[in-house]
Amino acid sequence: MILPDLNLLLYAYNPHAGPHARARQWWEQAVNGRELIGLPHEVTLGFVRIATSPRLGNAAVSLAAAKDVVAGWLDLPVVRVLLPRENHVEKVLALMERAGVSGQLASDASLAVYAMDNRATLCSNDADFVRFPGLSFVNPLLDSR
Repeated sequence: MILPDLNLLLYAYNPHAGPHARARQWWEQAVNGRELIGLPHEVTLGFVRIATSPRLGNAAVSLAAAKDVVAGWLDLPVVRVLLPRENHVEKVLALMERAGVSGQLASDASLAVYAMDNRATLCSNDADFVRFPGLSFVNPLLDSR
């Protein structure tokens, strides 16, 4: 299973993003492949939050368009919605302590715990994920997978 970080999905859907072409190619291969894709609500709702932001100017999409994108993902046979386990918060805080990171990386630590709990490889263009011990991590924009 792979767990894509929000940044890759935003790059894949925003033609104005620098790494758009590579991210789009990676995402197309992922959704058309056989490997499961885990999507926590934080990722899908984060996509809606940022993709519809007025701060993006002309690159922003409507809520209806973002909703359609997310619905399309959730309809894919390889996609699984990942839900937090009962001890998710405790695991996130413990991982942050082990990694020696501050609250600024709490969201990243949460995604890392989702990935570890589901034996998934977290895919991101954010190098901060290398700080989390025990996490399987790859940057598909740099690595060939």
